[in-house]
Amino acid sequence: DVAEGGCDSARDAARDAARDAARGAARVEAGSELRATLREIISLQKSGRVAEARGLAARSQAKPSELDPEQDAKLAKREAELAKKRAQQMRADFFSLGNWSLTADVLKRFLDTPEVKQLMPGGAAQSRAEKNDEKTAAALLIAAKSFFGEIMSTKGRLSDSDMNAIWATIAALMPAGLIDGRGGASASRILGVHHRVITKGVEVRAGLEEHGRGWVQLRYSAHQDRVDLRLIAEWWHSDEGSTEDNQNKEPVRVYLPGDHRGRLGAARRAPARAPTTVSAQVTESGGAVGG
Repeated sequence: DVAEGGCDSARDAARDAARDAARGAARVEAGSELRATLREIISLQKSGRVAEARGLAARSQAKPSELDPEQDAKLAKREAELAKKRAQQMRADFFSLGNWSLTADVLKRFLDTPEVKQLMPGGAAQSRAEKNDEKTAAALLIAAKSFFGEIMSTKGRLSDSDMNAIWATIAALMPAGLIDGRGGASASRILGVHHRVITKGVEVRAGLEEHGRGWVQLRYSAHQDRVDLRLIAEWWHSDEGSTEDNQNKEPVRVYLPGDHRGRLGAARRAPARAPTTVSAQVTESGGAVGG
């Protein structure tokens, strides 16, 4: 009995080992086929046959059509459990490669391989033009942020022309349903502007789409913090601005014009008054008037 029990255990172990070996061989074969398919997709992309590459990628990801919903759910559950197990194995192997810098370099090189890029979300059968479009879209957003934060940034109040340029640019970037889709905060971070600016930009864009008449010039009220220099000019030419109580406490040397023989007049000191004060004012015509 003991001998028979030992033989049964040995047969079970051998059967399990054979089954595991068969499964391992099947996984290796499936992985080889997948890699060959990915390389074919990359080759089609490079030759400009993007439609064929997308079709091949779609066929490779398709599930068997003969499965009923119950079988499909079971298959999806089994694949999820297997993927979790494989991820744990891969993580154990990955974090046995070395120190921080070496591990990070290995990961970067692994993610940069063409086959892995095809497996990334949004990377399957992507043409070169589409990849360039993604880079250009990111560059456009960076340029827009620089436009608002650097080019149009000023310490003072912006003119009406500047304000129209800013709002026209924001309206061009804002989809009408941005706030409803909870994208206002993201737009604020990307463009480097306040959330209120994003909200108003969406309103301006919605108004443009509703009326369909193009851009309407925005006009703002006059600046309330501007200085009227006429008040200062009038005070300087008034009697109060040239009295003995002003700040001109020193006598002023007045140079007289030349006589009829062309000789320059001698510089004379204006007679002092009690207290001694001579002030000079400049009129609008440029002449000097003593006070």
